[in-house]
Amino acid sequence: MSHVQSMLEEQSKNILKQQEASDKLIKHWKQEAYKQADMVNLAVEESVKEAHEKLVYLGNKKAQLEQLTSELESEVNKLKEENTTLRSESSLSGSGGSDSFFLVPLLTGLEVIVHSHKKEVYRVSHTRTGFSFELDCSKLSDPTADTSDIGYTPVSFGTLDSKLPEYLKEEIYFDKSQVPILLEKILSTVKVSN
Repeated sequence: MSHVQSMLEEQSKNILKQQEASDKLIKHWKQEAYKQADMVNLAVEESVKEAHEKLVYLGNKKAQLEQLTSELESEVNKLKEENTTLRSESSLSGSGGSDSFFLVPLLTGLEVIVHSHKKEVYRVSHTRTGFSFELDCSKLSDPTADTSDIGYTPVSFGTLDSKLPEYLKEEIYFDKSQVPILLEKILSTVKVSN
């Protein structure tokens, strides 16, 4: 019986050791779970902080874009008003009326607009290339002028900068009979750029 009793005592010790080992293991896994939970909480807090910063940044960016949109809409409206004014002035200027201003872009690709600040000065633009120039015809209607020359002033070369002849890159004056030659040279340069 003492043998049985010693076996029982040994089993009880083993059970206690296993209980202690289980408790240690449970304690260890609880600590690990708490560490993992803390890491998850830190990651969530960091993500929330980053998301908040992004929201603030995007909110500021949205406000900037709304401001820019408002400014651009205002600029577009001003340009529309100026365009309407220029078109009404050009149709009233007696230079062929609105029919000829419709035909010029259709036939040549060149838009012609009466300059808003200079009488009898025309802005001619080729939208696709960005090339534009002004023709000053004020001496044609001035009876006191000693010449009937027309002034050519380049405004923007656009994509034609390397293709334009040098003399079309600077201001020149020429007789009105030379206008067809000028137009032919400009149109051939525009055509080459296609």
